[in-house]
Amino acid sequence: MILKILLIMAVMSYYTTTSKAFNAAIFWGVATLLLSLMFHGFSIGVVLGSGLSFLIALGVFKLLEYAEGSGYYWPAYIGGIFVLVAVS
Repeated sequence: MILKILLIMAVMSYYTTTSKAFNAAIFWGVATLLLSLMFHGFSIGVVLGSGLSFLIALGVFKLLEYAEGSGYYWPAYIGGIFVLVAVS
């Protein structure tokens, strides 16, 4: 769990400094794939789960990109963190 929290901190800080949603989602997907392979071994479920995690992360970061100019950025940011925790 500590590795997942560190991963979320790293991905969110990467996104806030670069504002590149696709790169942050790839970073998230590859990191969840590596963590899953490390702790669960290789299976088709691990690959599919990491792919789904990538797609959800891409949606979260695109939502943050959309909400950046409005007053809903910080609620979307916090909600995005909760979604990424639930996905991981």
